Amino acid sequence: MSSSGTSLASSDDPIDAFADLVSRADDAIHVPSAALSIARVEYPDLDVYASLARLDELGERAASQVDADPGDPLGTLNGFVFDELGFRGDREHYYDPRNSFLNDVVERRRGIPITLAVVHIELAAHAGIEIEGVGFPSHFLVREVATGRLVDCFEGGRIVDEADCRAILERQGLGHTGLRPEFLATVGPRQILARMLNNLMRLYADVGSDERLARFQAMAAVLEAVDADGPGMVH
Repeated sequence: MSSSGTSLASSDDPIDAFADLVSRADDAIHVPSAALSIARVEYPDLDVYASLARLDELGERAASQVDADPGDPLGTLNGFVFDELGFRGDREHYYDPRNSFLNDVVERRRGIPITLAVVHIELAAHAGIEIEGVGFPSHFLVREVATGRLVDCFEGGRIVDEADCRAILERQGLGHTGLRPEFLATVGPRQILARMLNNLMRLYADVGSDERLARFQAMAAVLEAVDADGPGMVH
């Protein structure tokens, strides 16, 4: 799918644009486009189309790499994204808001688990690899649908197993919960976007940016309304 060809709302208001994008059927939501609408709260003059075109370019390169070395498509993709392009988790400045804005993540090639996952899922789609989000607590993961392999994008595309997942829970102070099945459940576009917004609301509540916080809260309310009323009910 060409992200630069994705239909975007014409509204200059990022909340209205976001509402238009997420009020569609779940499988019709283009997460990068909606994520860039979120980023426009911080960057009102953001050229969304330029950011999407950059993702398209990287996606085309990913597809070429996988076509040239198709033996293990996921392994080839991970090598391209995390070794050649250099996307990685930002350990030094984890709570830097730029790690939560997709435009910054694409340009800086630094992020947190969920924003790196959005990039990975999008580039995988260009390469014909179906990747889904996994709503692991406090550390978002992705999964290759064909094989069930779990990938930790924050850890450079490392393939992880259940023992690794338990270790992540321990590091997050959640070891007492045990590895519950729901921790490895697939999450769809709206859930991904809701989690991105939750991260930003926590960040901006901490720094006291009330105006931006209110706009992120309004976007979260849009998602809640769509979930309650169904696609197409929010305008």
